[in-house]
Amino acid sequence: MVLEKSEIMSLRPEQAFWLPTNFFLREMSSKLAWRRHCLGFKTRFKPRKKPGLLIRGRIIPQIISTKDGPTIKFIKEISLGHEPFQTTLWQSICQGKKVSRMIGEEGNWTKQRLNEPKTFIIYADRVKQFIDMTSKNGITPAAKNEYASVLGRSGDVDIGFAILEGGIMFYRKGHHRIGCAIALGIERIPCQCYLVAEHAVNQLMKCGGSGEKLADWKQCTIEYLERMESMT
Repeated sequence: MVLEKSEIMSLRPEQAFWLPTNFFLREMSSKLAWRRHCLGFKTRFKPRKKPGLLIRGRIIPQIISTKDGPTIKFIKEISLGHEPFQTTLWQSICQGKKVSRMIGEEGNWTKQRLNEPKTFIIYADRVKQFIDMTSKNGITPAAKNEYASVLGRSGDVDIGFAILEGGIMFYRKGHHRIGCAIALGIERIPCQCYLVAEHAVNQLMKCGGSGEKLADWKQCTIEYLERMESMT
C-alpha cells in the first residue's frame, strides 16, 4: 500500500474522539518498542523519535499498566486525601528518583526538579487545583485551552492513543488528565490518535467495511472504535 503524505496527515482528526476511559488502561511506552521483521527477528526502536504518525511494519510495544504510572498514582493518592509527603511519588524522590514538572505561573513556566519540599508542594497544590477543576468540568478538549493555568503550558494537545494490532492503548500525551479521569471515575475522555502501526491500518481496511484506501481512515476508525466499545 502506497501512503501519500496528505493521506498520512488525514489520520489526525480535526476534532477529538470521545472514547471510554477504560480503553486507556494499557500504556504503550514512548521509549521502547520492537519492530518485527519478515524473517521473524526483532529490532529495537524508540517510537517518539520517529517523525510523523504512521509507523511502518509490525510493531510490538512495551506495555505497562496505566495505573502503575507515577503521575497517575500521585493523582489518585492526592484525590483520596493523602498528604503530599505521604505519597508514593515523594517516597520515590527521597530514594533518589529524578522527577521534573512544569513549575511557575502562567506565562512564566520552567521545568524543575521536584526534589525540594517547597517545589514539591507547589506541584501538589497545582494537582489539587487540577482535580478540583476536573471534578467540576470533566476532561475538556485541548482546543478549549482551559488547562494552561494548571498544566503549565498553552496550546496543549489532547490525550494520545496508539492503534496497534492488539487494539487501542494510551500513548504519550495527557498523563495528568488520564490520572484525573481514573481517580474521579470519568467515563469518557477527549483524545486523538498519535501513532498507528501499518499492520493495524491494513486490518482496519479489511474489517472497516468502508473502503480499501487510507483516505477512508476516519470512517474505518469510527467503525472500529464502535465495535470495540460494543464489546466492553
